[in-house]
Amino acid sequence: MEGFIFDTHIHTKPSSICGRIESEEIVALYKQAGYSGIVITDHYYNGFFDGLDGMLENADKMPWEEKAERFCAGYRAAKAAGDKLGLVVLFGQEMRFLEHPNDYLAYGITPEDLVEKPEMYKLTLKEYYPWIHSKGGLLYQAHPFRGERNAPADPRYLDGVEVCNAKPDNESRNELAQAFCDQNKLMEISGSDFHKAHHVGCGGVIFKECPTTMSEFIDMLRSNAIYGLKRPK
Repeated sequence: MEGFIFDTHIHTKPSSICGRIESEEIVALYKQAGYSGIVITDHYYNGFFDGLDGMLENADKMPWEEKAERFCAGYRAAKAAGDKLGLVVLFGQEMRFLEHPNDYLAYGITPEDLVEKPEMYKLTLKEYYPWIHSKGGLLYQAHPFRGERNAPADPRYLDGVEVCNAKPDNESRNELAQAFCDQNKLMEISGSDFHKAHHVGCGGVIFKECPTTMSEFIDMLRSNAIYGLKRPK
């Protein structure tokens, strides 16, 4: 199938405690796998910014601007590597709010938004949803049926669902995610949930044209300008 494959769910070692691969290697792996682009979606939650991940020294004394820049480190390194190798690298987040351990893939925010609106994890889903829409963004629930801690969110505050979380070493029960998405007439997305090298190329969205900016990426999702979703074989 022709098209331009983008992985929508990527974690880097610099900015996600669960990430195992440096940003530059991630870019090289995806370029080699024939992808046109990736979206960096490191975990945005209180644990990172409070220093509970052990990644931020003296986090309680660190200005928010510095914390935000530390969060963006994985993306910035990937973007620089992508520019050199010819792979589009876009910025996103995997959001988790204090109210519930669900995870959400957020597209359309910028590193500058992180500085201007600190501690967004203290918002509720109901509060965050109109805010990201005010930025022209989209919000998808990630792996809504994985394990016992995840549960389908109120579909009124979702644009879509990760109907294929292709991470090979997790039971995401994608068939239930697909049913939830279909029932509520939400948009679909697929992602590898990349953490380790063997996750490369498991999932993604196949576009008819190649987006080069997040705005184009969102417009193509909204207009369904895709051939389909990449799923594990």
